Amino acid sequence: MREDLSQINPNHLDGADLDTLRAIIVSLMNRVETLEAIVVQQLAEIHHLKDENARLKGEKGTPSFKANTKKKPTPKSSLKRSAHKRGKPGPDRSACIEIDQRQTVELEQKLPPDARFVGYRDVLVQDLVFTRRTVQYRLKRYYSQQAGRFYEAVSPAQGHRYGAGLRSFVLMAYYQLRIPQGKILELLRAKGVIISAGAISLMLTEQAEAAFSEDYQAIVEAGVATSRHQHIDHTGLRQDGVGHQVAVLCTRAYGAFFINRHRNKDTVRDLLADVLGGSLSDHVAVLVSDKAGEFLAQPVLHQACWIHEIRHYKQLKGAYFTVFRQEKAAFLEQLYAYYDRLRRWRASPHEAEAQVLRQEFDVLFSGEGIAFEGLRKRIALTRASKAELLLCLTDASIPLENNEAERSLREVVLKRKISYGTRSASGSRAWSVMLTLVETARKQGVEVYGYLYDRLNGERVMPSLAECIRAQPAQLALATA
Repeated sequence: MREDLSQINPNHLDGADLDTLRAIIVSLMNRVETLEAIVVQQLAEIHHLKDENARLKGEKGTPSFKANTKKKPTPKSSLKRSAHKRGKPGPDRSACIEIDQRQTVELEQKLPPDARFVGYRDVLVQDLVFTRRTVQYRLKRYYSQQAGRFYEAVSPAQGHRYGAGLRSFVLMAYYQLRIPQGKILELLRAKGVIISAGAISLMLTEQAEAAFSEDYQAIVEAGVATSRHQHIDHTGLRQDGVGHQVAVLCTRAYGAFFINRHRNKDTVRDLLADVLGGSLSDHVAVLVSDKAGEFLAQPVLHQACWIHEIRHYKQLKGAYFTVFRQEKAAFLEQLYAYYDRLRRWRASPHEAEAQVLRQEFDVLFSGEGIAFEGLRKRIALTRASKAELLLCLTDASIPLENNEAERSLREVVLKRKISYGTRSASGSRAWSVMLTLVETARKQGVEVYGYLYDRLNGERVMPSLAECIRAQPAQLALATA
């Protein structure tokens, strides 16, 4: 339409009919929308470049926080409701508390002559004992002159200089609680532990990978085997200052992380090669993703995330004219209504309703009657993804969105803000292993420190995380309901 607009001559519009004039006006409005979006984008880029230039000069850019604004007064009715909620008695937490020690407290003040004992009032006080415990093992040694060798008792520490409790604490603090390595060192030294930064680094990388690599492989095997569909997503990470990618493969039962140098279809294809062998398509039937090209290139069935698709419409640039904003709002309302119907269908699926939903998809995303050109283009892109968006209608167990993968990656994003990244390939492998354990334990409701300690002290009383995954395959059909 831009070429047609360049030929418009206002002196030759006297005899034009109403439809022609309406088409010209709509074309001009769409052209203004496009230019408005470009201007907004360029202003944001100019603002960012000015801040970056100021930073390079050692100056400060524009503050990123919002200006102070007065809070709106809270209605009296809501105050009454909140006060009423605060007054409600909560659950009796004392029934869940395990008592380790009982102590009777005597009354010290002088009592009146007629005072008589009437019983006790129990008060529960929870405390935490955090102290260093150094054990010196005296290993008995024997020497056989006939055999010409020494015999020595086996150390309970299994050759480590630090016990399972300390090593479990370091792993939990770094990988679950996100405490930086330097702060862990300060804390241990403050409690009298003689330890170096290198020893902690070794615990977090090579020793962690060696101790839990089998658990990592078992988790991936169990997670892939117990669900025909898998959520997948990725985010960036630095390794020794070089950009890498963290991919997550997960369901509601587990989350497995893989750190690789590149982000392309070959990397995704070989995601499970080191763990299970073969390509991704050999183990996964359905991928739920955000439609990134490297995911769609895999020879498996694809379910696109509806939340990502809706987000494109919410973030649609332009809508400078009121009529275009109204069109966008009206379409979004219809889109949300259709999405809600898909959710209800998953709860109670039947083929007749699935066929109706397929037909209504074609009607909703036909683009007919839409004057806003940007909205029409977005609708056309959604229409082209019909097969990926409606794969869920062939199997109600396939989720509609990829929220599970995004929630799993949130931990990586938070650790990236704190630790920036890893320093070596060994560190990246340890991150993959330990973040997989922490994320899977979270989804399984397993206490991380207890699991780490159970593995590091060699007892292995607790069931493995892989066993926990295999024990509840029925729940995977309701992934991200």
